[in-house]
Amino acid sequence: MSVAVLVSASEALDVAQEVANTWSETAADRDIDGQSPTSELRVLSESGLLGITIPQSHGGAAIGPRDLAEVFRILARADLSLAQTVQNHFDFVEVLGSAIPQTRDYLYQEVLHGKRFGNALAEFGGDGERTLLAQLVVRVVSS
Repeated sequence: MSVAVLVSASEALDVAQEVANTWSETAADRDIDGQSPTSELRVLSESGLLGITIPQSHGGAAIGPRDLAEVFRILARADLSLAQTVQNHFDFVEVLGSAIPQTRDYLYQEVLHGKRFGNALAEFGGDGERTLLAQLVVRVVSS
């Protein structure tokens, strides 16, 4: 799979619009027919958007929360359900900043090559417990 490398917020916003345009072509039919969004998720993975919050020192665009929210707004205008599916991906990428360096570096590179995280976080208690849980999951995955 060939994955674009995005280096700025403005580039991420432009690409988000391109992905949204693609998603909007199939959104209604997919909802009506209950089809899986396999090709739409492939478009997202190949777009480079999944790595936009990764720090620049690790090859990402390091966009901030305001621009990330705008990316979500653009995608959600095309397909609200599909835009929601990657929310947890970005949460997990954020938590990777607290992971041990070897795990963090490995998973950042996986994301930059088009891999995406699913909903694998359980939220019990406050942020400290969630971060600890994510660190434990990341350590187990990388072992």
